[in-house]
Amino acid sequence: MRKWMDSGMGICNETNIYLYGLGQCSKSFIDWLNGFESDIKIVGALDSFSKEGGNYYGIHIVSIDSLKETDVVVIAIGSIDSVSEIKTRLIYTRGIKEKCIYHYLDFIQEVRKKRIIEKYQKENREEYREVIEFLKAGNPLTVRNLYANPNKTEYRVFRDDRIPYPYINYLGKKLYLPSDFPFEKDYDGNPIVINIVENDQYDNSPHLYMKENHQFKGGVLIDAGVAEGNFALKYVDNADKIFLIESDKKWLNVLQYTFAPYKDKVIIVPKRLGRKDNREEITIDSIIGDNECDFIKMDIEGSEPDALLGGIETLRKNNIKLSICAYHQRYDEKYIRFILESLGYDTEVSHGFMFFQHDDDIDISLDFRRGIVYGKKNKRET
Repeated sequence: MRKWMDSGMGICNETNIYLYGLGQCSKSFIDWLNGFESDIKIVGALDSFSKEGGNYYGIHIVSIDSLKETDVVVIAIGSIDSVSEIKTRLIYTRGIKEKCIYHYLDFIQEVRKKRIIEKYQKENREEYREVIEFLKAGNPLTVRNLYANPNKTEYRVFRDDRIPYPYINYLGKKLYLPSDFPFEKDYDGNPIVINIVENDQYDNSPHLYMKENHQFKGGVLIDAGVAEGNFALKYVDNADKIFLIESDKKWLNVLQYTFAPYKDKVIIVPKRLGRKDNREEITIDSIIGDNECDFIKMDIEGSEPDALLGGIETLRKNNIKLSICAYHQRYDEKYIRFILESLGYDTEVSHGFMFFQHDDDIDISLDFRRGIVYGKKNKRET
């Protein structure tokens, strides 16, 4: 991977870097760099007090005085305040150019972006070319890239003295949130939530659950991977029955308050959706039994194929619409479509691509992925 620092970084050494920090962040960075083939080499490690000699996980330890102004320094420290201080010191005491100093997370993103551009440069698919041109234009690498929603919607945060959790007004209903939710603040310092659904649910989003001709219009809904519950809350008035499948205690604590007014139709299941029934998992087939099901939405961190296999009888005997997340793991789209099509469903995928950086294997695959697989029983099977 030659000249990976070309854009705006011509003065910097292209492959040799120094790692500033001798703690856990540095170890994580080393593990990341060793996880794929690259000609980037860590030629020295240091911190504010290190002296020449010794080694750190096989990397020679150097002193700060040995750094030259053209060296690339990657600061692997968790504290942002400390990073700022170190950066200032490197600039003013060693003369290192600001553009040659990275926080390790920013460096990882730069390297990923360069590798992606290199991999897909010659791709003929139009959507790939659009993403590559977007990245080449200097835009940061994100999960959604050019498909991200530029619009922001603010929700004011309220408190109810009777309930220990904050809430926002969402579609005229109270949507409760955990106390440690990452709230932001408005100009007056009041807590707000920005884009509770708008980061995912907008026209041409790669993560869009509902689209034209693919809607939940009533009946029985399974929502697996509920989180705070915004999806189910939107459709609760039209539903006859909703099953909320969520195993994270953080979300379970607030879901009971959000859906308290709908106890007659909403059942909260504190388990994961899976292929088998046990203490921690439950299957679609055991949830539905001999009853009907009209819509299934899943966002369960890569367990979607297994969960579908736990619902074969339900899928076979019902005419269900499905919106299934397919971006968590490399081959999820392929597996999901195979299962559904084998059971008589037509499948489509959402617009655009996602780059799921939270996958442990993403630096090996470097693949763009479809966000959602839509399923609908084909007419030949009904």
